[in-house]
Order: sequence, then structure tokens, then C-alpha cells
Amino acid sequence: MSTGGCAIKISQTTPPSIPSDGYVHYEAEDSRNTLTGAAAIYDCANCSGGKKAGYLGNGSGTLQFNEVYAPTAGLYTMKIYYLSGDERDVYISINGGSGIKLSPPVSGSFNVVRTEKLTVYLNQGNNTIKFYNNSGYAPDIDKIAIKDGAPSTGTSYEAENGNNTLYGAAAVYSSNKCSGGYKVGYLGNNHGAIQFNNVNANFTGTHLMRIYY
Repeated sequence: MSTGGCAIKISQTTPPSIPSDGYVHYEAEDSRNTLTGAAAIYDCANCSGGKKAGYLGNGSGTLQFNEVYAPTAGLYTMKIYYLSGDERDVYISINGGSGIKLSPPVSGSFNVVRTEKLTVYLNQGNNTIKFYNNSGYAPDIDKIAIKDGAPSTGTSYEAENGNNTLYGAAAVYSSNKCSGGYKVGYLGNNHGAIQFNNVNANFTGTHLMRIYY
């Protein structure tokens, strides 16, 4: 075109769908939440909603999400959006229960958001999720996100692993239907048993265990 513009052709098409990750998001700054002690809401350019909860921990600062909804009781994946410029622990209490200790990696700074996932058990209806640390400062929190069901990925431990302990008549047998080609049999009858040793957990709390039998 002589004036330096361009021509654009617009045709009627079906707009593309935006995929959903299935998570329901709860912002730290939501007025339904409870802050105690020195905990407060601060501006955060890189946080969703432009806000975060800071000064958590150190024995007094807590953030509690009060209306985390679960349609049914069971295991859920919780994604935590946090910020930290140094190594900090945070404890997470579900519905007033014992705190789950989480030691997330440093996010980069208190302006960089990073995520960490936990598997938690929620009651049907509204639940409370409290973030605190009685002995030191906790990371700042941008938000949490909840998804029905525990993650399908995890660590597998084979029954025939030499680190396990077999008792009584329990023994390893070949089986072309089993992963690794082996299984442990002759369990029970008051003497056969297997103990899995060195089962690692990256946080204290509820985990989903799948048993292949």
C-alpha cells in the first residue's frame, strides 16, 4: 500500500479453546483468609493479582486459607506458589492437623515465583490450610491451587530389590508378568513378610501409595 499500511483478511472461524489445567486457585490476599502476627499483604509485580503474603513464620506470622473447597473427601494435589531469597521451611496444617514440613528450593529472590506440589487429604466441603513456621521465617506465598486427585507420577520400589528385607518363607520368584521380571511370594501364614527399606519422602505428611499385587 502506498501509505505504508497493510491489508488484513478476517474470516469467520471457530475460536481456539484454552486448555484448563484442572486447578482451582486461591489467592493469598483474598479477604476470606486469616493473617496473624506480623504477616501482611504486599505488592508483588510477578505474583498473580499483583499481591503476596509476606513476613510469615518467625513464631507469629501465619496465613490461613479458610474456604478451600473439595467436592468429595479424598486426596488432592496442592500446588504452592511461593517466593524466597534464601532457604526457608514452611509448615502446612490441613484443618488444624499436624503440620507438614516443606523445605522448597530457593525461588531466586522475593520477586521470583516458583511452585512446589504436595498431596493432601481434604474433607468434603470447605477446608482450612494454614502456613506457618514457629522457629524461623517461611517463604512468601502468592497463592495455592487445588486439583482433584493425587499426581500419577512417583517413585517405584521393586519387591526384589536387594535393599529390602524378607522374613520367614518369603522369597523372590521370576515372573514375566511383573515389572523387572520378578515378584515376592509366600507372604503371610504368620511368618512370610517383606519390608521395603530406604523408601524416601521429600516431605512429612500424607502420600499416595499404589501397590502392585
